[in-house]
Amino acid sequence: MRFPDSTSSAPQQASRTLDDGSDHLAKAKKFIIFLLDGSSSLSADDFSRQRSVVLGLAKRFSNGKNQLAVIQFSSTVQVQCNATTNFDHVEHALSSMQQLSGSTRMDRGFDEAKILFETQELGPSRRIVIILTDGIPDDEAMAIRKSDYLKIVLDADVICLGVGAFVNEKVVKTLASSEDMGACVSKWDEVKDTIERLTGSKRSAKDGIRVSATILNRPVAIGQPVQFQLQLRNSTSNTIPKKSIFRFVGNEYFDFGRHVIAEDIEEDEKYKFTIELEPLDNRTIKDLEETLPYELLDSTKKHQLFKGAVNIWASDFCGDLITFKPIDVPLLNIGLFGTMGSGKSSFFNCIHTLLEGSVETNNQFSTPAIAGNTGDHVTTKMCRYNLPEMWKDHEQLSKLRYVLWDTFGLTNETYNNNEFTMFIEGKLPHEYEMTDEGQTSHRNSSRTVLTSPDKKIHSIIFVVAQGDRGDNQLMQKLKEMFKLAMKHSLQPLVVLSKIDEVPAEEDLEKLKANLAQQIGAPRHSIFTSENYHGETPKRRFDIDKNTYVILETALTRGVQYLKSLRNK
Repeated sequence: MRFPDSTSSAPQQASRTLDDGSDHLAKAKKFIIFLLDGSSSLSADDFSRQRSVVLGLAKRFSNGKNQLAVIQFSSTVQVQCNATTNFDHVEHALSSMQQLSGSTRMDRGFDEAKILFETQELGPSRRIVIILTDGIPDDEAMAIRKSDYLKIVLDADVICLGVGAFVNEKVVKTLASSEDMGACVSKWDEVKDTIERLTGSKRSAKDGIRVSATILNRPVAIGQPVQFQLQLRNSTSNTIPKKSIFRFVGNEYFDFGRHVIAEDIEEDEKYKFTIELEPLDNRTIKDLEETLPYELLDSTKKHQLFKGAVNIWASDFCGDLITFKPIDVPLLNIGLFGTMGSGKSSFFNCIHTLLEGSVETNNQFSTPAIAGNTGDHVTTKMCRYNLPEMWKDHEQLSKLRYVLWDTFGLTNETYNNNEFTMFIEGKLPHEYEMTDEGQTSHRNSSRTVLTSPDKKIHSIIFVVAQGDRGDNQLMQKLKEMFKLAMKHSLQPLVVLSKIDEVPAEEDLEKLKANLAQQIGAPRHSIFTSENYHGETPKRRFDIDKNTYVILETALTRGVQYLKSLRNK
């Protein structure tokens, strides 16, 4: 899948910028794409200023070797200048460029940049995208996703500059390769100097070895060998000699693996190779670590030239979750039940993010379910999230064999009749509303109806916000429902949510033990979770990994429940 690039420092390095000055990096070839905003929010004067700024930047970067291209985006997208090493072509394209006008479909601009990188690159180059915009993308999440693809899969440096009073600095920095490669300015006159500052900000990160990696056989099942394709970029002034040894040194999950470099790697050259790593014996998802260390040794193995680490994503190891199949029923029903505002919908979003990340090149948290943190009910209806239907157009995820049910939150005023029993027995339909009229109707119609096994809840996750622990009446009610679920042969999991809000002085293990005692749950059934925060949060390894553990446990207990039905 995707790995954030890892950089190692080398001694006696020259400074690295985009400038084509007199240092050794003047020989480094670049492929620079200017991605320009042509939306109607840009005045004619500002569009002209943008054109002049880009003309100056293009002239600066033009040296007969660097490829330059220009793309304008609005409601539509237009390649103004295909990749060229001839500055005259760029100058002519910019001089004749007409403003498209319309909305701000930046994601479509990224799509065109991807095509140019993949089809017009003349030999290995340092790929760079420079985005200029005066507004916010129409589809912010899609733009971020497309930018992530360029950064992660195509190994491009993305520099983003917002101009004017209506840009969102947080979005600008998220679109960029790093926060110090994104910025906002008030006037177009400030763009040129700011671009120069942004390009200089990556100096230290470029002066070394840069290793990026892709898992070729993703999504991988836990315990399965992993095929890594690696790209090593030499951003030093020294040649990496033939027969040097690249070695993964292993961690708690992986055994070591190595590759002998087959040729000299000159400055700013790229070298691709593959390594297959075997997991150590009897490893589980809990052993998986975010970082995988490496070192580069000389041919004698006595001298270490560089060292660093690549970062992996837990979602790349979802093979077992995707190929899971229940017994005796077509789909396994997993119920999410818990206190009001506990984060049930947010936890579903974590599951969605994990599964989506196993097959998509996406660095973002996804939010198909409405979630909130108010004192009101966020989920107001019984909601069935049919995962295979949600991904019906995806080859792998359309074959998922489980669905999730999100329920109305538990309070001292809700679930005072037999709604919980009807829920776990499969007698409450999708979009059932917790109204007096609806409750009476379903109680009368469903009281004596027997439901088939495929309608029942097969596994249930109780979600409890850490702040609810002090409500003794609510905890007692939750305890009664936990016992009721056990009487129906279910093995509930309990997820203590929002643990990032727990005071630092509290011992987490004691907290989990106390919760187990409060609601009468076995200690091994207590889990914790932390939700994502902010408008466009980045996916996190620890949240993905923890979500995997909980989902895997829920699936296992669902199968155990179905086996118990065979004996009745």
